[in-house]
Formats: sequence, structure tokens, C-alpha cells
Amino acid sequence: MGIVDSPLAQAVELSQKLRYKIGKNDIGLAWLTHNSLDGIIVWHNGGTGGFRSYIGFDKPKKRGVVVLANSQDNADEIGLAVLNNQVASLIPEKFDPIIVAEEELEKLTGIYELAPNFKIAISQVRDKLYAQATGQSKFQLFAKSKNEFFFKVVDASITFNANVESDIDSLVLHQNGNHTARKIE
Repeated sequence: MGIVDSPLAQAVELSQKLRYKIGKNDIGLAWLTHNSLDGIIVWHNGGTGGFRSYIGFDKPKKRGVVVLANSQDNADEIGLAVLNNQVASLIPEKFDPIIVAEEELEKLTGIYELAPNFKIAISQVRDKLYAQATGQSKFQLFAKSKNEFFFKVVDASITFNANVESDIDSLVLHQNGNHTARKIE
């Protein structure tokens, strides 16, 4: 941000120098510069395996932020709200789960194949539904409708699909896109 003299200052400046322009963003060496009415924000983000990160700073205001999240939630939105002094504007999306009859939940249980080496097991314990993906922990699903469910631990949801005979034959995992998995058991 140029607040403190550093032997790396020239290299940092060079890394942020415009190399390519896309929309309102100038792209440097992995750094993006966003020009808006709120100011000039230099930023970068990333994510892997259920974690997200964001780093951004506003040079003229001498303000910076690092957001590390242990979920797929939008770290960018949090970082930008901090930089623009708009934290009060952050309102989490909230769903009030509905109750789905146990016999309806039972129709959803089974093994769904997203890829040959990646499956999602849907199980039921009384009036609760759970999802467990290959190599991951089991998490409870909460109903938005009798065929739409959401997670509280990660920004993801599942929609169950029925065939013409009304049998559940697939699900769509809504997480970083829409991924269809067919029911194999």
C-alpha cells in the first residue's frame, strides 16, 4: 500500500501494473484493480476444498483487509464491505427450514454418483436428512421444499429430481455451478 518503505516496493508496484483489462478490472500479475465510485480497490481471491480467501486494499484510503473463511461463503463480499465501510450492509441469506414427512425423506435416500470416484450418500435418521460426499464428513440437509435442501455449513444446496414414474433418479448439487448426480443405489 506504500505506507512503509520496503525493498520490495518496486516489485509490488510492478505486480499490480496493468497487463490486461476486463470490464471494470485491470489485471496485473495475479492482482486485480477494480475502479468504482467507492474507490480503487486492488485485490485477489481464491478458494479450495471448502475454504475461501480474499485480500484487498484501497491505497488512497490506506485501508486493507484479509478475509479467511472456512466455508464456501463469499469472502469477496465481506472484504469489499470492510474496505468500503459498509459492514452493516452484510445480511446473510436465511432460510427457515420446513418439515418434510419421514416417508417423503425416505424416497430421497440412496447413493448418487457425481463421477466414478465421487459419490454422495443421502441418509435419513427419523425426520432428518444427511449428505456425505466421498472423503468428507456427513452434514445435515435442511428443507426449502420437499425436493430442495440446503446446507448450513457450506454455501451449497441439493435439488432432487424425479423421473416420469415419480421415482427419484438424480440430484443436482448446487455448489460452484450445478452438478448432476444420478442415483445408483
